Amino acid sequence: MFERGVRECYFFMFQLCHSNTNAQTQVRALTRKFNLSKTLDLESVVKSCPRTFTGADFYALCSLALMTAIKRSVKMAQDQDEEKTVRNKDECGVCVEQQDFTVALSRVTPSVSREEIAHYRSLREKFSNGT
Repeated sequence: MFERGVRECYFFMFQLCHSNTNAQTQVRALTRKFNLSKTLDLESVVKSCPRTFTGADFYALCSLALMTAIKRSVKMAQDQDEEKTVRNKDECGVCVEQQDFTVALSRVTPSVSREEIAHYRSLREKFSNGT
């Protein structure tokens, strides 16, 4: 019974994005329902992320970028209301831009350090050799 628990615990290891392609796939999946700016370059966003980002870190990055875009859109709407200008339908939507990801990236820190990654890799190697 203890042996089974150890095996189940082993499968609980986090997954790092080992390549930019893998990370881009994750970010595209996380932002698939976002209204993204046509000028947004997700490849440059991913390249600017630390190599220690996990899936949870990319989720935090995308969520924070969306929240930044929402706040910016609300502020723009409030400013326009004060000026009593008429907005069209396109101006009322929330569009996530490059600057939103830049702000989000400055606020998100990796959830694991390089030392922790090295420790987890050594554990994986230690326990995978026995099975």
